Amino acid sequence: MYIARQELVRQIHALRLSVCPQDKQEAYTPPAPITSPIPLPPEEQAAMMNQEPPGAPIPAAVNQPQAGAPQYNYGQTYAAPPIANVQQQSSAPTTPKEKGPIPAEHQELAQSLDSLLQRCLSTASHPQTKRKLEDVGRRLEALYDKLRDNSLPAPILTSLHQLSQACSQQNYQAGLNIHTQMIQASNFSQISSFMTGLKVLMQVATQQGV
Repeated sequence: MYIARQELVRQIHALRLSVCPQDKQEAYTPPAPITSPIPLPPEEQAAMMNQEPPGAPIPAAVNQPQAGAPQYNYGQTYAAPPIANVQQQSSAPTTPKEKGPIPAEHQELAQSLDSLLQRCLSTASHPQTKRKLEDVGRRLEALYDKLRDNSLPAPILTSLHQLSQACSQQNYQAGLNIHTQMIQASNFSQISSFMTGLKVLMQVATQQGV
């Protein structure tokens, strides 16, 4: 009975194999080993041929500096290059222009004002007063330049003569009144260079009583 059962199982198994045969597994064949280098594309082969092999000596032309290139010796101290001297045109010192004489009709005016200025300077003791009088001298010179150039109109010249006569008579208040009238009636741009000096001169003369 046991043998009949085994025979039955064997027949059933054979029947299954005949109906659904198992896929046979193909034997795996490994690829052949690579015994020769894989060829590279032409452009890569050209690039590799242009490269120097490792450890190849550097050509002498690379180590040598190019013509005209600055050479440096590291470790040595170099002085700064001298700055090129800028050639300057040598200009002769300008000599002050010699001024001509004050016209004869105005010399008495100038002498009166100069005399008053010298009296004020001789009696001035305060440094600030002396500085004021020095400025007065520069402004009087501006007035004399205009007299030399004959650039002042007749009404201003007439008032200046009247003012100088008042100073000669030590009537400084009359001179200050003429000074005020000149500012009110004249073009200030024509007299601005010297009018302040005339006023300061008469004020200092009044204070010092000269």
